[in-house]
Amino acid sequence: MKLVSPGGGVPNTLVQGFDPNIGTYLGWQKATTKIDGTSIVDADATGKMFLKDTTTGEYYRRGIERSISVLMFGADPFGVSDSTQAFRDAANVSNLTGEVWVPNGNYKITGTINLPFDGIRFICDTNAIIKPVGTFNVFTCSSNYCEFMVNIDGTATKPTGGTAAYVASIVLFGTNRCWIHDCRITNFQGGGISLLQRSSTIGCTYNVVENNYIENCVGKDGSGSLQDMSHIRIGYAGDGYFHVGNKILRNTLLGNHNMEIGIGAICHGYDNLFEGNTIKDFDAYGIAAYEASYGDGTVPLLYRCGIAFNHISGIGVLSGTTAKGMGIYMQKCHYSSIVGNCLDNTMLGSNLSGSLSEAAIGLGQSIGTTVTSNVLMRNNRHGIRAVACFNGNISGNTIDTTGGFGIYITDCSDFSVTDNNIYKATATGINGLFRSTLDSDVAANGLMADYAGRPTGTGLVITGNTIEKSQNANPAISLTGTAAGLQGGINRNYNPIDGLIIADNTIRVSTTGINLALTINSNVSRNITRHFATNATGIIIGSTCDNVILTQNDIKPDSSIASMAQGIVYSGTNPIFGQNIIGATSGLRISYNGINILASKFVGYSTAAPGAGTWATGDHIVNTNPSIVGTDPDRQYFIEGWTYIASSWRECRFYPTLRVTDRAVRSVSANTTLTLDDEYVEVDATSGNVTITQPAALSGKRFIIKKIDSTLNTVTVINSGGLTFDQNGTSRSMNIGRGMLHSEFNGTYWSILMLSTPSGALSPRLATYTNANGVQVVDQGCASFSTGNTNRTYQLLAANLWTNKFALVKKTDSGTGTVQTLPASGENIDGANGKTIRGQGGYLLLYSDGTNVMVVSISSIGEQYSGVSTNSTDLLSTSFLDANFPTANFGDEVWFTSLADAPSNIGWAKKNSGYWITKTDYVKTS
Repeated sequence: MKLVSPGGGVPNTLVQGFDPNIGTYLGWQKATTKIDGTSIVDADATGKMFLKDTTTGEYYRRGIERSISVLMFGADPFGVSDSTQAFRDAANVSNLTGEVWVPNGNYKITGTINLPFDGIRFICDTNAIIKPVGTFNVFTCSSNYCEFMVNIDGTATKPTGGTAAYVASIVLFGTNRCWIHDCRITNFQGGGISLLQRSSTIGCTYNVVENNYIENCVGKDGSGSLQDMSHIRIGYAGDGYFHVGNKILRNTLLGNHNMEIGIGAICHGYDNLFEGNTIKDFDAYGIAAYEASYGDGTVPLLYRCGIAFNHISGIGVLSGTTAKGMGIYMQKCHYSSIVGNCLDNTMLGSNLSGSLSEAAIGLGQSIGTTVTSNVLMRNNRHGIRAVACFNGNISGNTIDTTGGFGIYITDCSDFSVTDNNIYKATATGINGLFRSTLDSDVAANGLMADYAGRPTGTGLVITGNTIEKSQNANPAISLTGTAAGLQGGINRNYNPIDGLIIADNTIRVSTTGINLALTINSNVSRNITRHFATNATGIIIGSTCDNVILTQNDIKPDSSIASMAQGIVYSGTNPIFGQNIIGATSGLRISYNGINILASKFVGYSTAAPGAGTWATGDHIVNTNPSIVGTDPDRQYFIEGWTYIASSWRECRFYPTLRVTDRAVRSVSANTTLTLDDEYVEVDATSGNVTITQPAALSGKRFIIKKIDSTLNTVTVINSGGLTFDQNGTSRSMNIGRGMLHSEFNGTYWSILMLSTPSGALSPRLATYTNANGVQVVDQGCASFSTGNTNRTYQLLAANLWTNKFALVKKTDSGTGTVQTLPASGENIDGANGKTIRGQGGYLLLYSDGTNVMVVSISSIGEQYSGVSTNSTDLLSTSFLDANFPTANFGDEVWFTSLADAPSNIGWAKKNSGYWITKTDYVKTS
């Protein structure tokens, strides 16, 4: 048909096949420029967007109401002709209206369509189907704020010979705030929707992918799988980009076992959310959050991911075996959460042959990640597994019917497993294996590098779990550390579980409730176990365990059996048993290294030991009316009960007071006579001398008396009755601050265990100066110098700032530099303006009385000179010595450097100004 121009003329250019009932045609408008401001030329007048009136030479632009229809550009809705170019042409002018519209029909597409402008909507009618032919990305977009609502249906068949390709129906490259929603993508040879980085540096941010239906996208071929192909993918490898804040919401993904992954976040990024999706029938993972390799390794590169309220089922292979099949898999994904998901029928065909965290929910090398309130049903292998994870938590999950362990933790620390419900686990309900980590066990990037080469199994908490297992030989909870040696072919260090807490768990199991090996310094308390096999043992603590507390555990046979084998078997060392409740057993109730702690015959209550009857060793009577016996606080006790040993009842005494601990500190500042209730006494003698009298006592009584003030007042300790200290004198004194006397009465005299009278040094803190000068500070008692062949100085504080204190200065290197200690302005050191240390190892010990600084000791090594002439005249010349060593002070020494040539004297010492004395060698040498 011919189109009439707005002026009524008839343009010479014809537009073929245009139906005014399709699209939103309004007419033609006179124009000279295009939307981008450039002039219209004859080549533009194709009849699609522009016409030319050859009579007048004027150009006309098509009028558009709301959207650009692909039909305006020659798209074929019957699917016979290739509509690729029509789609591209529509996209290339989409900035005119902001929307491209695909009316109902089938459209054959053979190449990629790109959205080149920001803010574009690409919308299909309900029955508009885009039919790609070939393997390529159907839609790509590097623009922001774009929207897709399209229907794509391919003719995908499983490719062969390695011909599968990493393509997708819709691909966003580094976009911001795009919206892909209500799309239907089926039978496509490639992935469904991909969010990828652009130019390796720009990630996708705050895009939303929601309410899409994707089924039977094919990503496998005869040569193997494209392992990271996904129905929805956020990726991929490369440095310098982050995917941030993207949301994958309420999509339905049906893999039909033609794709590895439902949703894959194999990338770097944070704050990405995967929520409310239905994911079914994929071969490797339902959802995988895996940090791709990153070059600089300085930061946690995939973190704060949220995987919540998804329904995942049918993950794994239907035939053969696989090392995968996880419903949800996180690897190197930190500070993230897996919450409220339902996983059904996962780990299909898994043979547990891989090195990954094989479970319905698997965590690997992740820090601060939580797995909470998920429901796992009909899982072919482990329920939840964590490998090399730290500061994490598995809590509030329900795990029903697993082919392996309910929860399996390996090489983790500071990790808690709390309030989970585990039913019908074929293997152990909660299992743990802990080994020292190697660099190869954790990825050397950012956070994980901090955990390489360290022990695991520390800070573990397993509390509040309910475990019900069908009848099999596996315990409900089983944890073990590892001995030194080969572990899985790798030589590892000794790695016990240390500081474990297992408490408040409720267990119903056929055999063992709790089993520990290679565990130390741990607590097993308040657990309830019920057993429905006569050969069951409640708790087993293995021979490699040490210092494990067992208290308030309730261990009984199930009501269906009369008795079980044993209550607690402790084969390790240093057990601590509390008040455990042990029900009917056919053997020992509590066994420690094969010895009855609590026999099964009798436990009774009475006010006295039985006088008649037949009793067995280990029978015990609890005293229901105990009373204090004795008057000495250190000897008082009460009878807790009686235990039958061999042929008689023996008292079980309990001493309510401790002889050293649990005593209050007594503080005194005047003359005091101590009592037997005293143990540790602090004496403040600031106001004057104080005398402390130790009372008469029984053998074994101890006192610790400490002077806490810094004055020179004296604290004198004497003994009642004139008893001696160490049979040598009846008193001991402390007249320098913070002295201490620790003594014990042995029945004859007071034996001194320790008597300290500190020097009063400022503090043991050492300041080290290397190639630098130093200045004394109040809390510094020692200064060490390495001069580096340059003279150094050490400036003292004013004497009144360190009254009654000592200070030590030392030279540590062999350099030629000296260390000169200088007094404060207006003060001196023994009348001199300073003291100098010259030789390696030389030191100077000073004391301040508040007004003057005095030399207590100075080392001869520190004052050593060298290089004196061997001329006999020089040897006796005071003027020579004064001239060559003008800074020498009283007590400084000069050593002769060539003893083989020396006479009997080997050096000189300065006595006073202008006067030296010789130092003589009295040892004859050859």
